[in-house]
Amino acid sequence: MAVLDEQGPFIESINADGFAQLKTFINSVQNPNGLLWVTRQSSVECQDPRFAQTIGFTRTLRNETSTDIAVCESWPSSRPGAKMVFSAPDLEYVFSNGEVLVNRIFPTALDKELEDKMSESEAYITMTQPGRMESLVWASQPATEPKDNEIEVEVYASGLNFRYVLVAMGVIPPSKSLKFGYEAAGVVRRVGSSVTKLRPGDRTVFVGEDTFSTVVRVPELLAQKLPDDISFVEASTIPAVFLTAVYGLIDLGRLTRGQVARMLGADIYTTVGSEAKIEYLNKTFEIPRNHIFNSRDASFATDLLRETGGKGVDVALNSLSGELLHATWKCVAKWGTMVEIGKRDLLENAQFDMSPFLQNCNYCCLDVDQMRAERPEVINRLLSFIMNCFSNRVLKQIRVDEVFPGSAVLDAFRHMQQGKHMGKIVLEIRDTAGKPLTGPFKQEIESMGYSVQFVSGDVTNANDVARALGEVSSPLKGIIQMSMWKTTTRPKVQGTWNLHNASLAAKCPLDFFLLFSSLSGILGQVGQANYASANTFLDAFARYRAGMGLPCTSLDLGAMEGIGYLDENQDLLRKMKGTRWRPLGESELVEALNIALMPASSPREYGDAFPLGVAPTVPLGSAESSTRLSKDVRMAAYHNIGRDQSDALPANDGLRAFLSSVKKDPSILNYHEAVNTLALEIGKKLASLLLTGDVDLDISMNTADMGLDSLVAIELRGWWKLTFGFEISTLEMLSMGTLEALGKRTADGLKGLYDN
Repeated sequence: MAVLDEQGPFIESINADGFAQLKTFINSVQNPNGLLWVTRQSSVECQDPRFAQTIGFTRTLRNETSTDIAVCESWPSSRPGAKMVFSAPDLEYVFSNGEVLVNRIFPTALDKELEDKMSESEAYITMTQPGRMESLVWASQPATEPKDNEIEVEVYASGLNFRYVLVAMGVIPPSKSLKFGYEAAGVVRRVGSSVTKLRPGDRTVFVGEDTFSTVVRVPELLAQKLPDDISFVEASTIPAVFLTAVYGLIDLGRLTRGQVARMLGADIYTTVGSEAKIEYLNKTFEIPRNHIFNSRDASFATDLLRETGGKGVDVALNSLSGELLHATWKCVAKWGTMVEIGKRDLLENAQFDMSPFLQNCNYCCLDVDQMRAERPEVINRLLSFIMNCFSNRVLKQIRVDEVFPGSAVLDAFRHMQQGKHMGKIVLEIRDTAGKPLTGPFKQEIESMGYSVQFVSGDVTNANDVARALGEVSSPLKGIIQMSMWKTTTRPKVQGTWNLHNASLAAKCPLDFFLLFSSLSGILGQVGQANYASANTFLDAFARYRAGMGLPCTSLDLGAMEGIGYLDENQDLLRKMKGTRWRPLGESELVEALNIALMPASSPREYGDAFPLGVAPTVPLGSAESSTRLSKDVRMAAYHNIGRDQSDALPANDGLRAFLSSVKKDPSILNYHEAVNTLALEIGKKLASLLLTGDVDLDISMNTADMGLDSLVAIELRGWWKLTFGFEISTLEMLSMGTLEALGKRTADGLKGLYDN
């Protein structure tokens, strides 16, 4: 029994002499007695995560020495009986509140985790002080289920309309919910039971009352499927403009061919506020310069009547207010219609000249937002017509003036407030660039609309960390502690403490605290005891912060394929694959990050530490799996994952039968055929560890040429001890040279075993 942690976390402060003494002690431990290491509690109700380093350290020791090393976590007040410890096959225990708890690892699907996380909360743009544009902020709200007739859409882009600028300025009143956005495009995530035309995964364009949000639920009537050749940004500019134009000019204005719409083949007269806009309309749409007037004063009425011979226009679409509204009203011809899309005069109950009604003129008001709320079937008809026109190339997207990231919403409003833009302004809620963070890191991040500050320092130095937090120019909302995946204990342990303490001292209301850990701590990767101990500390630290009601997530990452260190070291990647664990892809890491960075609706009892990449390529219950893990009851859920019911008997049944015969008649070992059989079986195991597939084995093959090195030898040594029942050192195994020599060494060892 080891009680090295009685006075404090032994692994954290171990020195060279202490480590040498520990190795001597561990080497003296022999099965079947094994070792019980008693430490302080960290897997449940963690109060000091430093003791968790023992767990990762001993996991590696088990695999390196093939010795039964059990860990018991308990606080001094616990009084477990010895029988409770030794009656079960588990090797890690927690005694908490009078109960014995054991460790189990279960598989889960990232997409399900992502769906569950997404369902917890969503973000939307609102104002903390109505009427003050500077108070525009992102806020969170609980997620809800889509109703039977609704679709749930993840918003990618949303168009900004001047109405919301007026709301932000306090010129017109906001809606009761103080939310922004009318038009958007995105991807359908879920649908209600009565939805028939749209499915999850469809790209869609739609209207709603709060499209400046990460997720929106709207009736299916308010959405249309988006053609593949129209981007989300382009699609987000379509609804408001074209709904207004089609309904205002055709439905309300009753236009026919020969009147005022390009699509219907007629003349267009328009007003603008700058020479640049005159040039744009003239060159882009070939509108004659004498049909373009000044919108800044009422002179356009005189100019337009002159150009039309005093008749005026059949339909006037107006958004001007005050004196300029009255000037537009004067431009309407007999039997003509003025469609009012502005709000200001209506809200102020302004006076209106009644005399044009004597000429059978019509005055109509159009509020597409009210149409959305009260006449969704009309929106559905119009959107269907508009998208058909786009599909048939009758209509084309209007100019996008500028795209702002979601973090720059105030900049987008200010830009529209200036009135200098030509075309639509779009808020990109979700960045779809999908570029990896490599190359000129700072420039790429800044190109996405974010500001970047680099602070040089050592994460293990508390003063450096405090200085870094003090230099942050904006409120700190999250921490990602990577410390490079291959760096060992001090940056991970002391660095994490420093980040934690500094953020508390600075009173930073963090939304996330992300720790990059490794499966090495879960599985006990051979040759990496210090690394494993550092990573189990990170897992315990996530539970520690959770116990304080603070956000924290620890990602236990497996080997990464396609990016990073292993991608640049293919030999090492091949050896990692030989451990019978499937490497992770980049997309899986991105999904995991999406989960980890989303705020939980409430703190979790055990924190948010989860392994990513626990995916054996063969069932752990099969003969091809790691021998130690096949006996690890924590992994019981993985024993049959991937097993085909039609599988034949395990591949090493021949070896089992041979060893059974040897046990009955050890004289078999005196024949050369026994050495050949053992050599070939050892070769098969070595080939499976190296992932070389089916190879033609010859007992004269050189083991070094096959790929046997110190790391592989440690794994092969563990299999050897459990299969043959006696020890062989790593150094001796490497010195054998050939499969035949290993076979002879095995035969000699078995002879000694059975002679005794």
